[in-house]
Amino acid sequence: MKSAFAAAVLGTALFSSHSVSAQTTAPRTAPQVGQWSVTPFAGADFNAGGDFTKTASGTSTRFGRSVPVTASSKKFSDLYDTPIMGGVSVGYGISNQGEVFGSLSYEHASGKSATDGTATISGTTVASSLKPDDLKQFNFEIGYRHFIETATPLVPYVAGSVGAARVSKINGTFTTPRFTGTFSFYDASTIAVIGLSAGITYRIGPGAAIGVEAGIRYNSSLSGDEPLGFQASGDRWTAPLLATGRVTF
Repeated sequence: MKSAFAAAVLGTALFSSHSVSAQTTAPRTAPQVGQWSVTPFAGADFNAGGDFTKTASGTSTRFGRSVPVTASSKKFSDLYDTPIMGGVSVGYGISNQGEVFGSLSYEHASGKSATDGTATISGTTVASSLKPDDLKQFNFEIGYRHFIETATPLVPYVAGSVGAARVSKINGTFTTPRFTGTFSFYDASTIAVIGLSAGITYRIGPGAAIGVEAGIRYNSSLSGDEPLGFQASGDRWTAPLLATGRVTF
């Protein structure tokens, strides 16, 4: 009888020990101290605000003669398709809920034509349209992610980042029924970028997860000296919506 009781106690202890061990070693999606992560991401960076041109008037010689022209205020969203963004970030766990990271990304948006103002040709005022060069931007950022461990495969997080971006030179082409002229709007510029985001990951295997992320980004002013004074500050707000992957090791 004593022998059977002892065997039962020993079996219970071994089962409890195994359960504790399994709980302790269960895979996590949130980072651990000293753990590295690689997070590729891709999606859209929706235009959320910022003027490309401002209301102004002047006289242009770019049409082969002196032509009085006017321009109305146009936002980036009026003159660009939604930018597409892709990149990768590398993180390092500094706590069991937080990591620092660095990221590299590239975004591209195609310019589109929009009626922008007027041109007066031989005493007749006609509408003019503006089409800018494509927007091409490389971003480098550093930041911090804070995860909220839920003991489930779903783990939400918030993040903040700061960095710099290089934006290619942007010309604008004005078109009237009779003439076309190209103006230098913004020089190739190095700007500051600031971002806040929130996301959620879903664990699909040990050390692997997929997820989604949304946020808000500020891109500071572009440099340049457009000769007719049509140029706005060139800063803009965007709202990225991204699909993400995540591998930890």
